[in-house]
Amino acid sequence: MEQGNNYVYLDQRTVDFSTEETACTILNAVPSWKSQALIKIPTMVLQDDETLYTYFYFTSVIIPASFYNINENNNKLVITVIGITYTYLFDYGDYNALDFITQFKSKLGANYNITFNKITSKFTITNSVSPFTIIASSSTCNKVLGFTTTNISSTFSGGLNTTVMPFTCNFIAYPRICIRSTDFGKNTLVGSQIRNDNLITITNNTSKNGMIIYENSGTEKMLIQIQELQFFTIEICDENGNYINFNNQACYFTMNFDIYRILPERLPTMRTIIQTNNRQEPIKKKKKLEYKEFPELELLETYMKPMLNLTTV
Repeated sequence: MEQGNNYVYLDQRTVDFSTEETACTILNAVPSWKSQALIKIPTMVLQDDETLYTYFYFTSVIIPASFYNINENNNKLVITVIGITYTYLFDYGDYNALDFITQFKSKLGANYNITFNKITSKFTITNSVSPFTIIASSSTCNKVLGFTTTNISSTFSGGLNTTVMPFTCNFIAYPRICIRSTDFGKNTLVGSQIRNDNLITITNNTSKNGMIIYENSGTEKMLIQIQELQFFTIEICDENGNYINFNNQACYFTMNFDIYRILPERLPTMRTIIQTNNRQEPIKKKKKLEYKEFPELELLETYMKPMLNLTTV
């Protein structure tokens, strides 16, 4: 591709890396989470006097679905009973509705019961002794149980203090996974947050213990302004910015950098000049004038010859 008297060419670089501890430095407080890492690479010049612009993009991302659907970010339930606040923490793990009922009863005790309606996919919680209120703002299991940010108080019915969850339960841990980096970034709306460090958001489209696979043919690219790159951070989070616990399983990435550079026009070498000159046609010699082409010359010579004593050659 030409630009003025210069040529523009594509300098493409590929970087493969993972969150295996031998290939990077894990930055999580608990290293087995493997969702925050420092990646070091050979120095890569991305911007110089010959660079027009640089695009960055992921061509492939592989993420293990090794995280729990009840985890550090959604396992707390806060309830008040007659003015006393109780906090319950559910054990980390993978649950369905029936598994969660067993966990719920073991944590809250004999006064509580919980049932699941298979038709509506909603939980009903009862207390046989006292009225209770679920404190939504202090709890983190809101989506799991099926309530939002509004407190829920029980009502007395059929001899029990009862509350039916207003919404369906949800045991999908992370519907979407965000890949972030403060070293690249772009302004993106993620959930309710506008972030300038989110690179891509990947849909969780696999089953438990499967692999979430993202592939990009190169149509999704980001324009970046970085002079050179020696290291960068990668963070793998949910939509709220919480780091994901991958339980010591690694993620794998392939990144591409499309660097468009200018190749300046170069002066020809002496050898090139000589070769070019040799390929040109030789200069034609001027041919001798013929009288037949110019009759007036013959007449002039006849008139002047006796005066100049010229001899015809």
